[in-house]
Formats: sequence, C-alpha cells, structure tokens
Amino acid sequence: MNAGISIGKALQQGRLRLAACSETPGLDAQRLLVSVTGRPRAWLLSHLEAALDRQQEQSFRQGLERLLEGEALAYVLGEWPFYGRDFAISPHVLIPRPETELLVEAALDYLRVHPSRRLAADIGAGSGCIGVSLAAEVPGLIVVATEISPV
Repeated sequence: MNAGISIGKALQQGRLRLAACSETPGLDAQRLLVSVTGRPRAWLLSHLEAALDRQQEQSFRQGLERLLEGEALAYVLGEWPFYGRDFAISPHVLIPRPETELLVEAALDYLRVHPSRRLAADIGAGSGCIGVSLAAEVPGLIVVATEISPV
C-alpha cells in the first residue's frame, strides 16, 4: 500500500477547506471520508493516525473539490440516508429531505388507522425513498412508484 496523509490530517484539511461553503464542514469532511474509505465514522475518529492510501487521498481531494464547486454532498457521495435507509442519489433526483420523513410518518399513521388499505402510489418517485420506506414499514403494502426521469 502506498501511504498518503493521515485520517486526522485529511479531516483537518477537509474541515478547513469546507468552512467556506458549508455550515457543517467537519461533519461533511467525515461523511466524505467514510464514503472514500468504506470505514465507519467511529473507526475513522478512533484511528486518526492511520494513513489513507494514495487512491483514497485522491478520491477525498476530488470530493472536496466538487463540494467547493457547489455540488451537493449527497451527489458527491452518491447516496443519502432517509428513514433509516441509504438511497442511491444522482443529480437526476431530488435529495431526500428530513421534512419528507414527516410525509412517510403521516402515511404510516393513516395506514395504521385504515389497515384495509393495502395500496400506495408514489408519483414522481425520484430516488424511491418514500415508496421504499412505506413498503419496508408496512408488510403486504403494494406500492406503485413512477418516475419520468431515467434515474
């Protein structure tokens, strides 16, 4: 393995560089490094002295550049969490927002009150996060999801 900079140094550089364009530069740098290394955040934070390999370092720097150019973190990572699950994300779909989880909660509340309802439609599904979340939470629910964009 061709060793690069340490995890701690990468996180420090990332935090400093992203401070100009992010409200959460430290967290963004951590999430990018999690994606690049495939290691959990807790592992990274407890192994700050460990070295990235050259490919990881290059991928991290490229991700930072994309963020500094204004690209959303979700698009750089290629995935985003929603309702406890990670969803593939591309610029062809909207990034799932925490507020949208309230829509899932409202639908789940409705389905609890009306247990005979076994069909849901997700029109303009994008990443599919709403339909998939409903189907995962309600066994036997049939979800029809449609999307016009070639995702």
